[in-house]
Amino acid sequence: MSTVDAQLSPKRRAAYLDEVSYWLPVFLSGASYERTNQLESIETLLHLAAPDLRRAVAVHLLLHPAVRQFINDAKVGMRSPVVSTDRPRQLGRAVAGGIDWGATSRARATGSPLEMGFVVRPAVRVFDVPENRVLAWLLAILDRQSTLATSTVRATPSGGWRSDIHQASETLAVVRRATWLRGLPITRPPRQDLAALRRSRSYFYRHVVASAAAAALRYTEDASADDVAELLTQRWFEPARDWALFELVVLLRVERRLAAIGVRDRLRLITSSGPFSQILLGNGATVRIWYQAWPTSAGPSEQMDAARHYGIYTAGSRPDIVIEVVRDGYTKALLLELKASEASGYLADGLMQLLGYLRDRPLLFQGEACAWLVAPRNSAMTSHSADGRTLWVVADTEVAAAAEAAVRQIASL
Repeated sequence: MSTVDAQLSPKRRAAYLDEVSYWLPVFLSGASYERTNQLESIETLLHLAAPDLRRAVAVHLLLHPAVRQFINDAKVGMRSPVVSTDRPRQLGRAVAGGIDWGATSRARATGSPLEMGFVVRPAVRVFDVPENRVLAWLLAILDRQSTLATSTVRATPSGGWRSDIHQASETLAVVRRATWLRGLPITRPPRQDLAALRRSRSYFYRHVVASAAAAALRYTEDASADDVAELLTQRWFEPARDWALFELVVLLRVERRLAAIGVRDRLRLITSSGPFSQILLGNGATVRIWYQAWPTSAGPSEQMDAARHYGIYTAGSRPDIVIEVVRDGYTKALLLELKASEASGYLADGLMQLLGYLRDRPLLFQGEACAWLVAPRNSAMTSHSADGRTLWVVADTEVAAAAEAAVRQIASL
């Protein structure tokens, strides 16, 4: 297998991220009965199991600007907590603070003359106020999230975001040991407590705590597909994962374009047991889009047959995208190999991969331009007529329209 050589330019990468951030929530909300809930859709679309999704959300939440600001300011901010003052009446012989003479006279008049004392009302600091209840809840939530996040980092790294996660976890552990936090309830803050934050005279509570609490509520207890998709796309696709971002962009572009010429009947998202999307066309034809999987109609694999015969273990080949068109018992497919690269050598490797796929499972692929190499538009490739070849090179900006035209021709729309 060739080495991954996928590095998008900052401008192109930013444009792809903007596109995914805009379309992904809409795409997920349109998922059909195959989806059980929105967060499950994100799990499968991004190749994430449920525990992995929770850990990913935890990592991104701790790296959220508002949460990072809170963690950075927590040690200093908690030195001056918001308090209220209570002055309960206390009867005793010792005098601590001002004497309440009226209450003292009433107590002496109704009490035993042998137990003479004074009623005082010393000031007692009370920490159980709305601002601190929100703070206690926020610290508990972030502590749980840091436990999930640090479970992805086996050893303390020397730098980078992993080091930030460890430092955040250590800071949270220290500030949660504050004595005055003991006894405060840890429950989801009601609206009136959150409103009290915005009225606080303390900058730490009014801005730092309020912003971090809003982020924690949004991405944990009130999480939606829109919110989680936005959170993950802020940092999920780092330069080393540019290939994953490119594949997701092309996949969504092709699916949306083909769904527009028919009716989306099924959307399984990414699974190993079915198509990514199934679309019914008006003339009775069916279009299935397979991602990282072969259609069942592709027939047996010659590679897998040889591997079994010679006792060689292999997981087999997995094409990036296969567009399968079925009408009146006739089936034909298009094979797409995606390369997020502008390097000619890497693109040439993609052509060899396509030839390998065609040789391995030739049943669905006959005729001109049935195997496409999709790459970002750049000077290392040109996209024009295949002139009878089975291989075709197409830019990412043209692949959706080309897929529509090819499907229309195969289905004879």
